[in-house]
Amino acid sequence: LELHYENPKKIKGFKDSSGIRLHYTTKLREFTAGTLEVADPQVKMIGQPIGDGLRQHTFGCPESCTESHLPPQGVTVFYQLLHMHRKGLTMEIAHQRNGEDINTAKVQYFDSKFGAHVVERQFTILPGDTFQARCTYESTKDDNLQYGFETRREMCLGTIYYYPASVSAHMMCTIESGVKECVSTHMASSLSEASSLNRTFGLESPHSDISSTNLKTVDSANVDSSLLQEYRTKKQINVLKEGSVTKSLPETTLTLDATADKGDTFMFTDYIFPGIAFLLCALLVLCLKNWYQRNAMFKKKNAKNGRTHYDVIADDEMPTEICASSLGFNWGQKTIDTQSIRFRKNLNASSSSDK
Repeated sequence: LELHYENPKKIKGFKDSSGIRLHYTTKLREFTAGTLEVADPQVKMIGQPIGDGLRQHTFGCPESCTESHLPPQGVTVFYQLLHMHRKGLTMEIAHQRNGEDINTAKVQYFDSKFGAHVVERQFTILPGDTFQARCTYESTKDDNLQYGFETRREMCLGTIYYYPASVSAHMMCTIESGVKECVSTHMASSLSEASSLNRTFGLESPHSDISSTNLKTVDSANVDSSLLQEYRTKKQINVLKEGSVTKSLPETTLTLDATADKGDTFMFTDYIFPGIAFLLCALLVLCLKNWYQRNAMFKKKNAKNGRTHYDVIADDEMPTEICASSLGFNWGQKTIDTQSIRFRKNLNASSSSDK
């Protein structure tokens, strides 16, 4: 277990409330796992410069390490951890046999925010196998980048988890290792350009894009007839067949269904338009209901006071907050205004005659 802290500005008052929880059992499992650490986990290269520009540092674990500390039948790797700091670009741990890479755990875009990247892949290590840990950095002359423990400096370490554990329990194939059979080699080299990083993720495939492929003809010799069946996606593609598809046919023709474009309007005509019509009908019913209730209220009030419905309209000039007005139906408001003016004139005329 390792736990370290970084306080480069030496600010006082920081407290740590973290801890660990250990679980144990009296019933041992079938296998006990072990670790093999490679590169420079103890940072024996502290203070040594990494170099400017694109620099790759390679740490090699010799065959004498696995020959001396692994059982004849070998061990099974199930987990690998790769760690660098902020200037790290790519990292990989290559498992080699007879001088060739046969398994590679690679992080193509290293991000120090994650602390370490994990690769889960199972394979077997045999006695005599070797390893190379390759860490690639990018820095400028002003960075004065060096190896060290701080995040402003760099590290290169890899931990390989395997089972069953070797008799050594914890192997360290590192720089200045205390185990003479497991002293790691080190070399550094400059890379000319970013393409030397051998990244594949996020880059254009060397294969032709399917969008540029002529879909109207397909070589039937390379097509399984059981896969040539009618299917639907957003746009329908129909496979036109004449008899059974066999390898003797020179080609199979694929055409776009002329009705496929109609699917684009399916949603509007079958769902949206009826929904809008239903909503408008519901609003109309609510408006009529509101008008009926208000009209009934006026009639009831007029009957109680002995006044006609039109007298109330003339005196109160029809409230403007009725449903039709609130929804902006100008035709309804114009009708109301016309009725109000007409009834007001009749009342004024009758008042003049009484005088």
